[in-house]
Amino acid sequence: MSDIPMDRRIALAKRYPEQFNIQYPRAAYCHEKFQRTDSTIEFLKESDLLLYLHIPFCEHRCAYCNFAVDIRPDARLHSAYVKALIRNIEQLDNFLPVETRIHGIDIGGGTPSLIDVDSLILLMQSLKPFIARSVVANPISIETSPRIAATDPLKMRAIRDSGVSRISMGVQSLTNDVICQMARKKEFGYDSTAMQNLREAGFNRINTDVMFGLPRQSEEDWLSDLQKVIDLNPDSITTYDCLYRSDDRQIVRSGRSVPSPEQVGRLYDLAYKRLLENGYMAPYGSENYSRHQGETGTSPYFEGRLLKHVPYIGLGNNASSQRASEWYFSPYGVDDWIEATGLLCENSVFVVGDGYKMPQQELMAKQVILSLQFGEIRKLEFTQRFGIQIEQVFPEALQHAVSQNWLRQESGKYTIVPNNFTNMPYLRSLFYTDDAISWLEESLSKKLS
Repeated sequence: MSDIPMDRRIALAKRYPEQFNIQYPRAAYCHEKFQRTDSTIEFLKESDLLLYLHIPFCEHRCAYCNFAVDIRPDARLHSAYVKALIRNIEQLDNFLPVETRIHGIDIGGGTPSLIDVDSLILLMQSLKPFIARSVVANPISIETSPRIAATDPLKMRAIRDSGVSRISMGVQSLTNDVICQMARKKEFGYDSTAMQNLREAGFNRINTDVMFGLPRQSEEDWLSDLQKVIDLNPDSITTYDCLYRSDDRQIVRSGRSVPSPEQVGRLYDLAYKRLLENGYMAPYGSENYSRHQGETGTSPYFEGRLLKHVPYIGLGNNASSQRASEWYFSPYGVDDWIEATGLLCENSVFVVGDGYKMPQQELMAKQVILSLQFGEIRKLEFTQRFGIQIEQVFPEALQHAVSQNWLRQESGKYTIVPNNFTNMPYLRSLFYTDDAISWLEESLSKKLS
């Protein structure tokens, strides 16, 4: 039950819509409000797990990026990082019971395909015990850039031959002016050759990422980008609305105008219509589209983490891990993480920089907000995880969302009503905990004073 009225929540979201995105709860909020913990041994009791490997290296930092990336072109650093990662993978394998089931493995970044091919092959070899425990199709997914996929076909084939069956290419935009604004000029013009090389390498699933809500991106630009991506004929397409919350990002510091929820909603609706017309399927509200019936379009790792809420372990700098009420983050800096990994004790599972115990109400809010990214809230999965029906936890939020025609109750789930992507910040605000709303109000007030 909530003590903060729904109208007050929506008013805050209308004033600061960029604060109410899928990233919940805020790191600063966790740091101030949650109990700290450094115990990770409970992960060993999980029968189902996801695994994420973070490779932070990039050729450049894009203007919209808020990930823990490192743009140092240092081959020795890259090699040292991969060796530390392999050591951490082997350490984890020694601890996990043989019956542990793996529901997905993601290798993200950064640009994982930037590291040299020998290091990539060694990394894949270290994952064989986890692949053997996999219970999903196409369990491993890796990310690449268009330039690397286009200019290094032998590396693409080596990645595929090493056991990776799904690859995601970060196209983001195919409009020259927009790409220049985002500091991605080096990626322009490679998309067709890149896709051809990925097909010839033999990947079972190829995904392309494309972004909307970028500065100076017109509706015509967006529709042009979509059609060019559709013409590449990938298996799935992920559309991302650009997030503007972090003050330390170049895109925010530059003073570029932030699109309104109405503009973002209009761009989403244009994409939803165009993609469905071209055979890509998704529930309304989802940003992941697939042309394969019954697939969400995202990787097994992200589907397991965001939609099915399987516990996950993240290895690498600033990688996150979560099980039950425990949420961990590795050290942020590359050098700090390498050093800490080298000091791992025999009874350590992975390196922890920060660790929190999240209150039950926060966990429930997090599950709902993550599920909305797929356009729905599944009632059975909520009950299975928390032992209580969602209507008992969020009665006012659900009633208000249904009364506003933002959500519709269907058999076993709530779904987002079409033409409501504009209202997503307001819908998410309904499920924030009272403490999170109060903290956000106070933080924004201090920032403005």
